[in-house]
Amino acid sequence: MYTPQYITDNKGKKISVVLSIKEYKKIMEELEDIRLYDEAMADKEPSIPIDKAFKLIEAKRKKSKCLTSSPLSQRPLKPLKKSMSLIIPLSEPPFII
Repeated sequence: MYTPQYITDNKGKKISVVLSIKEYKKIMEELEDIRLYDEAMADKEPSIPIDKAFKLIEAKRKKSKCLTSSPLSQRPLKPLKKSMSLIIPLSEPPFII
């Protein structure tokens, strides 16, 4: 949880807040996540869950003859969070990473 410190005026009214750099960075990351979510929701393009998107990409990758020898390209894709969604326009084919 956050541990804010407040700066007050002569009457005791809170006028500013002080956070640690770690807390500030966490809040900024959360705000960026919210902004990206809102941006994705405002886009009226159809979307699919991230798990399904990764499965489509992995299937396409397995079918592709153009696999590189890089160890990173051989690793299966896994979602970072179960609740995440990946927005992929359904009008375009899945891309190969």
